[in-house]
Amino acid sequence: MIADAAHVRALGNFPDALEDAQIDPHLRAARRRLRRWVGSAVYDEAEADAGPMAKPQTEALKDAEAYLAISIGVRSWNVVIENVGNAGVSGLTESGKIGDDGFRYLSQGAVEKMQEDFMLKAEASALDWIIEDYPTPESSPAYDDEGEAI
Repeated sequence: MIADAAHVRALGNFPDALEDAQIDPHLRAARRRLRRWVGSAVYDEAEADAGPMAKPQTEALKDAEAYLAISIGVRSWNVVIENVGNAGVSGLTESGKIGDDGFRYLSQGAVEKMQEDFMLKAEASALDWIIEDYPTPESSPAYDDEGEAI
């Protein structure tokens, strides 16, 4: 993978309480999708280049992968979010239930909007490297190669 859980948390403004183990399955799904978008050669080059001295292409694809992971994962994360501007995280409860502190889950419509927004950010980040014949995110299948919803 080009991105890691820390990068997903940073781009999504998620707290450290959203653990790597909760993010990693969605990063793997994002990896598969990004690899289909840009092709194996471009993806593999960026994956090999990842690090502090990475090329701009690698940084853009790292962002794209993280945005995809957010778009894919937000529905299943036990994150309590409040729609404040750019959907900033306002808290996380241990049980995943709405806490006495007044935090709430996003509505179904807000989650769908957040998924769409992050999918568009992913596409914008990877746009220069997306294979022309590959379908856009809007026409992409709703399921990955393993039959899991993405």
